[in-house]
Amino acid sequence: MLYFILKYLSRLTIGIYFRRKSVIGKENIPQNVPVIFIANHPSAFMDPMLIATYVQQSIYFLAAGEYVGTGIRGWIFRKMLHMIPVYRPSTRPDDVHKNKQMFEHCYKHLSAGGHLMVFPEGVSVTQRKILPFKTGVARIARGAEIKNNFKLNIHFVPVGLNYSDPHQFRSDVFINIGKPIRVIDFISQDEKNEAHDIDQLTTKAEQALYETTLHVENEDDDKLLTQLDAIYTRDLKDELGIQFTEQVREFNVQKEMVNAIRYFREHNPVGLNNLAKKVDEYLNSLKAHGLSDEDIHDIQFSQSFRRIGIFIFGFPIFFVGAILNAFPWFLTQFILKRLRFKDSFQGSVAMGAGLIVFTLYYLISSIVLFFATPLSWWALIFPVVSYLFGVYAQIYRAAINYSVHRKRLRKLLKADQPAAEKLAEQRELLILQCEEFRAVYERSQHN
Repeated sequence: MLYFILKYLSRLTIGIYFRRKSVIGKENIPQNVPVIFIANHPSAFMDPMLIATYVQQSIYFLAAGEYVGTGIRGWIFRKMLHMIPVYRPSTRPDDVHKNKQMFEHCYKHLSAGGHLMVFPEGVSVTQRKILPFKTGVARIARGAEIKNNFKLNIHFVPVGLNYSDPHQFRSDVFINIGKPIRVIDFISQDEKNEAHDIDQLTTKAEQALYETTLHVENEDDDKLLTQLDAIYTRDLKDELGIQFTEQVREFNVQKEMVNAIRYFREHNPVGLNNLAKKVDEYLNSLKAHGLSDEDIHDIQFSQSFRRIGIFIFGFPIFFVGAILNAFPWFLTQFILKRLRFKDSFQGSVAMGAGLIVFTLYYLISSIVLFFATPLSWWALIFPVVSYLFGVYAQIYRAAINYSVHRKRLRKLLKADQPAAEKLAEQRELLILQCEEFRAVYERSQHN
């Protein structure tokens, strides 16, 4: 019961946490057979929350034993939140023997046609890179099939979690569900082939997950991809006619950029390093003036009267939304400032804290309104009104921040026209160089 309540509350939380979100490939999830979802793991608790929210089926999760815990917490996590503890030698060497129970639990669940969620990298690290898979997921699948005489027809389903920044409020997420893999196609009934079967299945699972994510092999290339995404991708999307809501097409463009960077790292590393140096110089110049590339991309010399009108007429809704949600917002910020977690947990903790604080606030407020005022109907619509007005308040706030950037640019244009023109010229030369690289890469793909 708690699992399904949290599932729907999570959908509302995700709706306000992320600016853009898309899920594709649900049709790839096989029906009426056991499924093991395999996913990358860039953001700790946020990753299973997203998958559980957008996948219709009820899912059990393999989770690190130290987080599941014992006692009442352990009981809630196991029984109500569907977590199966796994004990890693690196963190709980004295408890590794308990993994025998974990395997048996997984076998039993899959034998009943259930669904599992496994993060085969074994750790959560915020990066656009797939770490080598642990073999546990392959051993679970193979063991379950053997116990059931190869009649379960277990399928792996890769799930690529692609965040613009999982720890940044109002960022983007694209969930890419890939083609299923039938486990029995990669294993045999001969026990002598166990090691080969597990290696083969693990490799196939890795390759499938690569296809659903952006896999960048080193930090320098990841930095360059991030920078180009902030500069060149905007122009490229304009040229290709990619709209703001078309996250699938945008992902495909980014995927090709990853491949292009990999190509030039191998065939023209000097040219690629020179491009990276020029990008650094341009971004440092922007930072010195307190500007972003978006400001230079579309310079406007005058204020938009339409935008001013929207701000004026939208302010009352913003004000009401801000007032209704002020207490839970500041309480969440207060809590987050006092919690210390490693990087991969920041977004998860922020989302989880927001989910708990706002849910309790709406619930308690509704109860108080119901008993303390004659307008009992208001108690029923208060959470809905507060949530919707709160979403609008966040959108309004983002628009205000954007206008502040535009004001900075107009101030620069007025105070130092040559500096603004130099930035625009730097940008134009960068885009031209990126276009040259693109032409070379596209020719290489057709040869």
